[in-house]
Amino acid sequence: MPEDAGEEAALAVVGIVGGTFDPLHAGHVALAAAGMAQLRLDEALFLPSGDPPHKSAQATARERLHMAELGAALVPGAKACDLEVARGGRTYTVDTLRQLRALRPQDSFVYLIGGDTLPELTSWRDFSLVCSLCSFAALPRPGGQEDPLSQAERLRPLGARVRILQGSGPGLSSTQIRANVRQGLSVAGDVPPAVERFLYIRGLYRDVPSREDMLRHLSGALTPKRLSHVLGVEAAAAALARAHGLPQDKAALAGLLHDLSKTKGADHVALCEAYGLAVDRWERQAPAMLHGRTSAAMARALFAVREEDVLLAIERHVTGEAGMTPLDMAVKVADLCEANRKYDGVGALRELAGRDLPQAFIAALLQALTFLGEKRIPIHPRTIECYNDALARFTPPTQDAKEGSP
Repeated sequence: MPEDAGEEAALAVVGIVGGTFDPLHAGHVALAAAGMAQLRLDEALFLPSGDPPHKSAQATARERLHMAELGAALVPGAKACDLEVARGGRTYTVDTLRQLRALRPQDSFVYLIGGDTLPELTSWRDFSLVCSLCSFAALPRPGGQEDPLSQAERLRPLGARVRILQGSGPGLSSTQIRANVRQGLSVAGDVPPAVERFLYIRGLYRDVPSREDMLRHLSGALTPKRLSHVLGVEAAAAALARAHGLPQDKAALAGLLHDLSKTKGADHVALCEAYGLAVDRWERQAPAMLHGRTSAAMARALFAVREEDVLLAIERHVTGEAGMTPLDMAVKVADLCEANRKYDGVGALRELAGRDLPQAFIAALLQALTFLGEKRIPIHPRTIECYNDALARFTPPTQDAKEGSP
């Protein structure tokens, strides 16, 4: 039974495992499991911090929330809680506890911590108020320099109710795990398998390789013709960026990686499944249109590309979508007018692209729509929306359009 009198009267006793979760590791899971088992908690909340006051997170708040979900799935009775992520701004435990108390006034809360956090508790904002809103339970860590019971006793006069859990958690450090990932060392066992997979898919904690390393990979993965095209798009996208005041490095990177997944015999539906991407019925009819999405996923996973605008430019260069940015348009147009393209009209498209990127983008879309129609290849609704959106944004309506003429 709960040892705290307030917990005896509570409707539910809820454990809280808070932290940056950058990344979530096996120690967080062990802490939640120990709390659930030894305190007989009704529930445990994995609570990732939004904008922590004492740390700077490398993973985004949403990524850390997803890791919390993956960790909670391993502990029966646990779930992820997005209160701090959703609240935004600097997040302090005292504010979160007040919010939880307001949402669940009949429940009692136990903050589950590692033993190494005990000396830090008094530095928490409004610590006396925190103590009135929750009790604490600490799981010792191996190699602790001071007896956790002695530390707990010193906190008692300050109003802290601290219990020491039996056993000890693994001596893991998120900082060391990030360093191991960056160095290419295994983190198996340090993080749950699902989290390890997530770190890879999201390209977390790794450095972007040099262009030479990327080119080495592309040279081994793509056919010579495809490689020549990719290099042509890289150069054309950089030139368009230079002409229109866009970031050349981002345009060149998106151009270099835009066909990353277009290897011989690539199964884009299977790649989507591997990267957790949903596939709709138009994409299943014509899987080649998936290569923008799979190339973006591979750019993140293989090369740790984390710049969302670069990844979106790669993703959108095939089907497009409403609201294309200038960078998106530059990569799309570069794909159709790079130096290796020899079809009728490519010279006119290059000339137009150099002076009016939006109009060149509309021309490129019209060219793609015509090609797909002639070949009886399904046209994704996103492409049609993209074309209509571009017309609305960049072209004044003609008299025929105003009158609805065919």
